[in-house]
Order: sequence, then C-alpha cells, then structure tokens
Amino acid sequence: MSDLSSVGLERGRVRLVDHDPRWAAAFEDVRAPLAAALGPLAADIQHIGSTAVPGLPAKPIIDVAVGLTGDADAGAVVAAITGLGYLFKGDQGDQGGLLFELRSGPDVGVAHVHAVRHGDPQWARYLDFRDRLRSDATLRESYAGLKRSLAGRFPSDRPAYTEGKAPFVSSLPDLAWLAHSWALVRAQLPPAPARILEVGCGPLGGHVAAMAALGHDVTGVDPEAPEGPPFHRAPVEELPDRDPYDVVVASLSLHHVDDPGQVVSLLHSLLAPGGRLVIVEWASERFDEATARWCFERLGATGGWLARRAAGWRESGLGWDDFVTGWAKEHGMHPAGRIREAVAGRFTIAEESWGPYYFADLDGVTVEQELAAIDAGDVTAGCLRLTARRR
Repeated sequence: MSDLSSVGLERGRVRLVDHDPRWAAAFEDVRAPLAAALGPLAADIQHIGSTAVPGLPAKPIIDVAVGLTGDADAGAVVAAITGLGYLFKGDQGDQGGLLFELRSGPDVGVAHVHAVRHGDPQWARYLDFRDRLRSDATLRESYAGLKRSLAGRFPSDRPAYTEGKAPFVSSLPDLAWLAHSWALVRAQLPPAPARILEVGCGPLGGHVAAMAALGHDVTGVDPEAPEGPPFHRAPVEELPDRDPYDVVVASLSLHHVDDPGQVVSLLHSLLAPGGRLVIVEWASERFDEATARWCFERLGATGGWLARRAAGWRESGLGWDDFVTGWAKEHGMHPAGRIREAVAGRFTIAEESWGPYYFADLDGVTVEQELAAIDAGDVTAGCLRLTARRR
C-alpha cells in the first residue's frame, strides 16, 4: 500500500487535527489506484471534504469523489473499487452515492470514496462546497468553529457530529450570505471580550462561532437554533438571560417578527447603556420589478426562494407590484423602513448604508457583480446595514 501515514481515525471517533500538507500527497496515493482500476468508468476523481481545504481542521480521513460516466455500471464500479481492498458500505443515494471505506487496520479508516454521477447535483455540491471553503477565509473560520464545537460535544459519536454539520454543509446560499454579512458584522464589534447576543441565528448558528473565536462571550437565540449552549432554541422574547449585553446583532431576523416595535424595545432593554445594535436586514419594499427580472435571469438549477418567487409570479398572472405586495402581506413581512423607524425611536443611529442581497441565491453571481448592477441602476440595493447605540 502507498504511504498513508498522515491519515487514520479509529471507527466512531471524532478527532480534529490541524491541516497537514501531506494530505494532498495522501489523496494522490488514493486517487492513482482508483483511476487505474476504474478506467473509463470514471470521468474524474477529486479530493473533497475538509482534508482538501488548507487551513481547515479536519478528521484525518481522505474524502474522495469519483465522478462516474453516464453509462457506468454500478456493479462494475463496486467490483473495481473493492478489488483494491475497499469495503463497500452500500448505496447512500443522494446522501453519498456508492460509499466505500479503505482501512489500514480492523478499526482504523484512512479514506472514504463517494462514487456519484459526474456532473449531477451531488457532484456539483461536493466541489462547490470545497471551493467555497478554499476561497473564503470567513467561511472557513465559521465552519472551523462549528466543527470544533461539535467535536468537543461528540468525541465518540460520529453520527451526531456529522448530523450537527449537515445544516451548514447543505445550505450553500445561506453560507454565502453568512460569509458576506460576517464582514459587515465584524467591523462593528468592540474589542474582545464583549458580551454579545445574536438574534435570529438560525439553524446554522449565524455568526456565533465566528464571534466566539474572536474571544467574545456570545449567545445565539432562535426558534430553530442549534441545540445546546451557547444557543437558546426559542424566540428572543423567551430568552432567560436578561443581564445586559454590549452588542446585539440581528441579521435578517426582524422582518418576520409579529411586531418590530415591540422587539426593538426588547432589544433596547437587553443592551447596556451605550451598547450597540447591529442590524443587517432585507428591504422587501425595494424588491422592484427591474430587480426581480435581473435576478430571475440568473437563477441556478437548485431552486431557492428566488426560484419560487419567479414560479409564483408566472403562475399568478398578476403584475409584479400586485404579486410581490400580496406575497409579502401573506407571509407577514415588514418593510425595512418600518424596522428603521422603530430603531430610530429608541436608539441613536450611528451608521446606515445599503448593499447587495440577492447574489447568494443566484447562479455564479458574486457580490461584486451585484454591486456593479446596483451602480449601473439595474438593481435596487436590497440590504439595509444599520448600526445604532442605545440612548
């Protein structure tokens, strides 16, 4: 067997180590025999997962995606890979394809191979997730924080560790948005350690892990928050800890509340005198027809909220203004202007600006491209960025 001394993890264990430059060579030691055994059955073989991302802590197991040709027979694939000494773990469908494990001992895994159709959505997700982590330091930082937290909680429960990562891994548009909004939020944070509350952190945990990594004492609250400290799975109105916070962060969390004025008053009461309120919010009232058409021309194949709005508009037969007004009313969404008015009534607004919002749900559209469309007048900026101080 080739030299795979840099990898190996006992079955069921969760152990993270810092990135090892030798993992690239270990992947090549895995790839070459696979390519030779599969021949024309494989269109491509790629290094995926955390060991493929420099700077990211990982379990020391090489993850490999094999992109099968369209006419590759599953039986032939299984025979070729098991012939190299791999164990066949079954067909995981759209949750991993044909799964194989290579072991260096009875209970020590060194590589996992996922054989999926080349170019299908699963193949695209593997490469997209890897490439985003490679290119985005903020995204890496958030994912690393989540991985370390889960490894600490589940050192001997790999299924629970994997399940805890699933919302992050499967929510690429949300990840792209978090990576972008983190730069906005981080710029408003005081020096550590500060006591911070994130309202509406969502199932991915928002920016909680990233803020904690900077040395802050952070709490996240949301009805769909991850389980366990530092999160509270509840509305902010039911937050048990009412000691004053230095900063409250609310990212895309106020346009759905029952009464923005009441929630803003509550956030005011949770802040220490002079404390900061940081809001990043979507302005539904600025989602005009020109902006909608620009977005709908750039939809990806994986769906998302913009794709659902495009389909709903087509099916409604209505003009855009009537459709979007009815949709916002049906879903109880408050305009950003109402949120800003509530904030101005209780706080002193320190900074206010508008920026891009839609890029994360579009196919291959970057923040810079949406900014260029805003500057050209093709898109109305839909993201309100606001910082205020408690009076």
